[in-house]
Amino acid sequence: PPVSMELAAPVPNPAQNDTHISWAVPAERAGEALDLSVYDLTGRHIATLVSGKAEPGHFSVTWDLRSDGGGHAGSGIYFLRIRIGPITRSRKLVVMP
Repeated sequence: PPVSMELAAPVPNPAQNDTHISWAVPAERAGEALDLSVYDLTGRHIATLVSGKAEPGHFSVTWDLRSDGGGHAGSGIYFLRIRIGPITRSRKLVVMP
């Protein structure tokens, strides 16, 4: 298992159709609440990509650039934020038309 919590840069970035997001959870964070979500520049929640209890290891998810409501997120700058227990990491994502 990884030795530290990580959130890798999304690929591709900038994105047009979808983007691939990878993260790592160290063993000492196992069982803590996990949330990986997308926010816009104003801090408004756009989409929840993963939520639940953290398990140790390396993981990934593909975001189709859609909000939780099903609409396309639209062009702009977004932030991916992972929270495991009290620890958070963020990455910037640019969505192009």
